[in-house]
Amino acid sequence: MIRCNLSVILAKRKMSLTNLSKKINISRTALSQLSNNTTKGIQYDTLNRICTYLNIDPGELIAFHPVEIKCLRCSINYNALDFDKLYRNDQVDGHLEFEIVKNGIMSICKTDIICYISFIDDVLSIKSAIFLDNLEELKSTISDLPDVFFYDLEQDVKSTIEKSFDGIPSKYEFDIDLEWVENDKYS
Repeated sequence: MIRCNLSVILAKRKMSLTNLSKKINISRTALSQLSNNTTKGIQYDTLNRICTYLNIDPGELIAFHPVEIKCLRCSINYNALDFDKLYRNDQVDGHLEFEIVKNGIMSICKTDIICYISFIDDVLSIKSAIFLDNLEELKSTISDLPDVFFYDLEQDVKSTIEKSFDGIPSKYEFDIDLEWVENDKYS
């Protein structure tokens, strides 16, 4: 996985993308895409201007971890829930499916998930327990991820969980918390 650390670097320096854009004459849109890790690539000239102005080397700006992991899908059976009467922590079970690519070898891991769902002021609060039992590959991959990549994985999982609730009226906002657990350590 490759990740741009521009947002972290700018935050530490209390500098905005707009300010950097003006100083190095690179569009704010291009810098925003880099900062949000949504760009398809970076030109050497852009890389050079950023590194020169911020006095960093490319290795500080671009992080690499030799594993790809993404959450492919989430299946949660929420059809039995009455969303007009949902105020307490109602439990629904489901599964998450991950794709892991290590050393050029792809594998698919499925794991159980329990979601405790409640409503607070039109916010759908979902507290999710993701079980890592019997999934040594997933567990070891996650434990080896640097923090910035783990954060990206959690955002990917949250987005995948939210998409699984596609039948929920759009008036609701989502607040999703994740906990990575093993059965014998879950209470």
